[in-house]
Amino acid sequence: MICSIIFAFAVHLAAHLVHAAEFNVTVGIPLHKFGRPLIQQAAVGDTVVFQFYPPQHSVVRADEGNPCIPYEYYHSGSGGFFSGMQTVGVNDPIPTWTLRINDTEPIFFYCSAEGSCVEQQMVGGINMTHKNQSTLDRQIKLINKGTRMLQPGEAIPPEGTDIPTPQPHAHTALPPGAIVGIAVGGAAVLALAAALFFFVGRAKTLNEFLRRRDGNAHGGSTGQKMVQSTGFEGCVPIKGDQPAPPGYPPAYSSPVMGGAMHPAYRHGSDGGYMRDSATSPGVEAWRWSMYDGPPQEMDAQGIASR
Repeated sequence: MICSIIFAFAVHLAAHLVHAAEFNVTVGIPLHKFGRPLIQQAAVGDTVVFQFYPPQHSVVRADEGNPCIPYEYYHSGSGGFFSGMQTVGVNDPIPTWTLRINDTEPIFFYCSAEGSCVEQQMVGGINMTHKNQSTLDRQIKLINKGTRMLQPGEAIPPEGTDIPTPQPHAHTALPPGAIVGIAVGGAAVLALAAALFFFVGRAKTLNEFLRRRDGNAHGGSTGQKMVQSTGFEGCVPIKGDQPAPPGYPPAYSSPVMGGAMHPAYRHGSDGGYMRDSATSPGVEAWRWSMYDGPPQEMDAQGIASR
C-alpha cells in the first residue's frame, strides 16, 4: 500500500516537472524597467528567471498595497525573497537568479536599487488575474502617493516619521560662498569690459586727431596760386582765375621779348613805354615796363616825364 502511494506521487511529480514552464524577465532592460513586468498566470513548479543588466539592480518581493516595502515586514515568517543587489559592468556576463513558484497567489516584486522603485516605478507582478482583483496598475498608482522604499533587512522608521516625497527635479541652493564668488566674478567681467571700451575709445580719438593734424600740415600748399614777384614789393596775391578789378588792366605779366606791343601803350620819347590815354580814357594808373623805373613827374594831362 505504501509503495503504491509513493509510486503515484512520483509519477505525478514527474509529469508536472515535464510540463513546467520557464519565464524570463530582464531587469534593467529597458532602462530602469522590468522587461516583462507582468506574468498573468504561473503554475506551481514553474520558474521565473531574472536576468540582470548594468549597472545595478535587484528583485525583492513586495507586499500588496505597499509596492516598495519588503513582503516579510507585513507577513512575519512567510515567504519573502531577495535576489541580492546585482552590480554588473558593461562587459560583464549577465548574471541570473531563479524564482520557483510554490502557489498561485499573486506575487508582487520591485527593484530596490536607489531611485528605481519610487522614482522610476520599477515594479512587477506574477499571477495578476481579475479573479483575485490584484492588478499591477493599482500597485503603481500607490507609488505616485510618495511611498517609502526599504531594503530587505533595513529597519522600519518609527511612527510619525515623515515620508519624503520624491523630487527628481529639485534644485539645490547654492552656499553663500558660491554666491559671493559669482558676484565678484561678474563684477570683474564688467570692469574688464568697461576698461576695454575706454581704451578703444581713446585709441579712436587719438587716430582722428593725428589724421586731422596731418591733413592741416599738407593742405596749406594748395588752394591759391601766388603770382611770382616781379620786383614790385607789396603786391597782393591774385588767384590764377581771379578777374582784375573794374577799370584796371589784367594781372601783370612779363612782356614777351620781341613780341608786339600792347595796343594800350606807345613808345615814349626816351625809349620807354607809356599808356595811350586815348586807348583807355579815364584810367589814372600807369603801367611801365619792368626795365624802366617808375615815373618821376607827371604833368596835368597825366603824361609822365623822367
